[in-house]
Amino acid sequence: MSGAILSPAGAQNSAEADYAAYIDRIEALGFETSNGGVRYEASADRLVIADDRLVLSGTFPLPEGEESNQATPEDELTYELVFTAGTTIIEGFDEENGTFSARNWSYSDDARLVIRAESAGQGRGQFEFRFIDTEITDYSFEVPALPAADPERPASRWLAFARAVLGSSYETTTIGAMALTMEAYETSPDGEQLVFSATGQMNGYRALNAAAGRVAEYGIDSIVQNTLTRNEATGEMLSQTTRYGETVYKDIDAMAIVDLFDPAIPETGERVTITGSQIARGYESRQDLGGGVALEIRGGESRVENIYVIKRDFDFLGLLDQLLRGEEPRVEDAIRGALQLYRSFGVDVALINDIAVSVPDIGGPDSGFSFEISEMGMTDIGPDGIGSLDIAGVNAPALPEGGSFSLNLASIGDIEFADYGPMSDMIDQLVNDPSFADKNPLAVARAFAPRSFGITVEGLDINLPGTDPIALDLYVLDLWTTVPPIPTAIELRTDNFTLPVSVIEDADARQVLEGLGLDTLTWSDETRIYWDEASQDLTLERIYVSVAGIGTLEGSLRFANVPRAALEDPQGQGQIALAMASFVDGEFRFVDDGLIESGLAFAAKDAGVPESVMTAAFIEQAVEATAFFQNEAFTEMTRDAATRFLKETGTLNISVKPANSIPLTQILGNLAAPQTLPDLLNLQISAE
Repeated sequence: MSGAILSPAGAQNSAEADYAAYIDRIEALGFETSNGGVRYEASADRLVIADDRLVLSGTFPLPEGEESNQATPEDELTYELVFTAGTTIIEGFDEENGTFSARNWSYSDDARLVIRAESAGQGRGQFEFRFIDTEITDYSFEVPALPAADPERPASRWLAFARAVLGSSYETTTIGAMALTMEAYETSPDGEQLVFSATGQMNGYRALNAAAGRVAEYGIDSIVQNTLTRNEATGEMLSQTTRYGETVYKDIDAMAIVDLFDPAIPETGERVTITGSQIARGYESRQDLGGGVALEIRGGESRVENIYVIKRDFDFLGLLDQLLRGEEPRVEDAIRGALQLYRSFGVDVALINDIAVSVPDIGGPDSGFSFEISEMGMTDIGPDGIGSLDIAGVNAPALPEGGSFSLNLASIGDIEFADYGPMSDMIDQLVNDPSFADKNPLAVARAFAPRSFGITVEGLDINLPGTDPIALDLYVLDLWTTVPPIPTAIELRTDNFTLPVSVIEDADARQVLEGLGLDTLTWSDETRIYWDEASQDLTLERIYVSVAGIGTLEGSLRFANVPRAALEDPQGQGQIALAMASFVDGEFRFVDDGLIESGLAFAAKDAGVPESVMTAAFIEQAVEATAFFQNEAFTEMTRDAATRFLKETGTLNISVKPANSIPLTQILGNLAAPQTLPDLLNLQISAE
């Protein structure tokens, strides 16, 4: 340490001695320190340090340097960190048992931190931070010793050091304003060229009530940043201006992160909050794209609630030590580490609203457009699943060539992940036997497949130039399973999906629909299927399909005694188990909404016959379909129902309601005597 210590009596008092001990600790970390003198003012119990300067410098190898026994300058990065302040004032400074404390610690408004880095022949960069109104109150901290060199533990040896640094405490840390400049240059045979530069200012930084790695509140009033980035294709420097409004974090626990990586801390399975809440108000960005055009993005308020961590039984630092030693970890350990790292974090809520994006004319004249998003967010993201990933209120009213797009809501959620234990075992199985997946795809899917999954889309409206709108009122798909990966509950619903027939790619389908006189296809459907493990009932509770201008089909089916084995191993023992199942009942109903009239007209025209002839032909086709049953009464029932359906009612009912449930094996056995099936199943066809 250089610089004089000046006291009224010419001798060091305790504050000066404690400060000297602090400097010794700082220098032991590798810093070079100097000052223009240290003066102790006894009346205020205050140290005043003039021209304070701390420097940390050195080199370390670049990861992509060529392997050789002798490092070259091109393989190394030289760095230097320099902190300076014209005046440092420390009030009530003390040291006890290696812990330093101060009632107040502040720097003059010329304080700055400069970080420089350079690689010979490649480039250099510099960051400079300038601080205004910097002050810390009720400050207590340690300056821990550097960990001993240990080639076997290049990462984990820093754990205790990190814990000690994070253990600092203070009542307030405030910075009135911080200005930033950054520059990065690339070195080439043609000389040095600027590739990136930035200026920025942060106002109103504050951190409140910190202790033992926990901070009650951290906030910033505003940030403005301007950057210039070189376009590699054109060499043009492209600018970006970004503004952030007030940002506040509350209830931060950095020590919980240290605990996560500390193998000495046992697994608890408990959620520990690392950020209680975060709220940011206002975001604006203008990115220059070259050629005088720019992309503009604006955001309203973003909010995060309860980011948490869960301690897992995995040595993350041990794996990192292994990588830093240049050793290749076992594949299963690397995969398990990545999976356990994901399972260690979660968040209850993360939302941002009032997003607006303006895209310029980058594809030619009138190619620009803008769109807005009312809200994007996610809820209950964690190790066990995903509550929801949502986007709401999307509106692009003026797309190129006269198109438009709007969406009320799109959501993916209700995702329950598979249990970790079977996944971990399957990882070992797949690594030890790579062919296992090909031989046992169902077992692999059972280990990894989610136990539930859901999709919702509401209020979709797409207008394409030259066509009628594509619209959707509602689409819902929910899947659950107690016998993964086979769904044991399915709920599917579509309300009013409207599509111009002209955009249907299947030429045959398009020709039929146009022949039925449909310019627009409007479709609704609903399906609900459940398997109940307790009762072993499999129920198609509802199937519903409605096409405007064609008709509506509704129905249901029930089966009993469907064992779990039928779902667990559908390609093996499940086929034998399924033979135990019984048919209970079923019914279907079709109500015409134009199919009879338009269908008969289309078919008659296509065949070149009168509609009356085509009607008779359809009735005979229905009758011929019953020939398999060899049951005259059933055939006549079908003839009567088909005739009344086509000529009178437009409604067709089919019911299969035996007096008692019938084993599937019995139904299959009666195929040898098909004339018995209509009576056995109480198969009825009618037209109301």
